[in-house]
Amino acid sequence: MDIIDTRRTPYRPDERQPDSAACADYPSFRWTITHLMAMSLMLTGFLQLGFTRYIADRLFEKDIDAILPNFIGSIFVTTLISGLFGMGLAVFAFRKWMPYFAFC
Repeated sequence: MDIIDTRRTPYRPDERQPDSAACADYPSFRWTITHLMAMSLMLTGFLQLGFTRYIADRLFEKDIDAILPNFIGSIFVTTLISGLFGMGLAVFAFRKWMPYFAFC
């Protein structure tokens, strides 16, 4: 007795495929998520390297009080840059969908 069933049901084109409409957007969803993750890593990577070095230097000097204000500043800078990039992308790349979101 096999653990894995190797028998396959033959494909019949006249049958309706399950959730075919829902699966149609899967490639675009996967593309969007992949590019969101890549852009997020590229945006925060440069700041993360510099900020990690800064924290290491402050911890070595035992100047712990300087870490929190710089952490809040780095979060503000990241949010500002990503917000401006996102707004620019929303206005120029998704122009045909803008009327739908204008009154939500």
